[in-house]
Amino acid sequence: MDKFKFELHPDKETRQTTKGGTNFNKQLQEEYSSLDNASLIEQLIAAQIENARLGRQNRILEQKLSRREEELSSLEELLETHTHALHMRNLELESSREQLSISEDRYRFLSLHDSLTGLANRILFTERLREALLNAETQKSCVALIFIDLDLFKIINDTYGHYVGDMVLKETAGRILACIGKKGLAARFGGDEFAIFIEPCLGRSELELMCEKMRMEIRKPIPLGNMRTCFVRASTGFCCYPKEAGTMEAMFEIADKNMYLFKKENRKLKK
Repeated sequence: MDKFKFELHPDKETRQTTKGGTNFNKQLQEEYSSLDNASLIEQLIAAQIENARLGRQNRILEQKLSRREEELSSLEELLETHTHALHMRNLELESSREQLSISEDRYRFLSLHDSLTGLANRILFTERLREALLNAETQKSCVALIFIDLDLFKIINDTYGHYVGDMVLKETAGRILACIGKKGLAARFGGDEFAIFIEPCLGRSELELMCEKMRMEIRKPIPLGNMRTCFVRASTGFCCYPKEAGTMEAMFEIADKNMYLFKKENRKLKK
């Protein structure tokens, strides 16, 4: 059996071929490895270039964003300044409007009232009296008109001066208001003349009592300061609508006539 044994040994050529193939494979691997490294390097360089480009774009965008934020901040400050200025202007306008309203109210009051006594003036008095007469005509009621004139008031002005005269007029106005209360409207027609209308009208006897009460109150001493006082008297006359007069003008005429008749009678009594 030994003669039939074979030994499988590669021959020299085969060994050389095998050795050459191995070297070739290594060479190929090195070339491919070199190619892969070059590709990776190119990709890395390309990535770095792209990153640099993106970085520049980011910096540009950040700069633009920063400028936009600064502009926005400036606009917000400007808006806040304008808003504050507008608020202050609105306050000034509101204050001016209030002052104008007060001035208008004050002007309206002064145009319808006596500046010294605060009583109604002739304009307001006649307007309200006309309304009272219309109301009386509708309600079938009556209205009383009373005239008051201070006696010898000129002597007080000449003796004590106009300052004391004004004090007397203001004090007299206050006493008249205290006597009539809310029953009617009192006015100063000028100088030392006053007028009152009462609505609804009292009876004649009650009107006489009211006039007497006012004359008594007006006669009370008026303090002037420094322990000084003065005295003033008053004459009164009244008229009733519609019993004694059918119009406002007729009421004025009759009340004025009755007042001067009363003044004349008082002078006779003093004599």
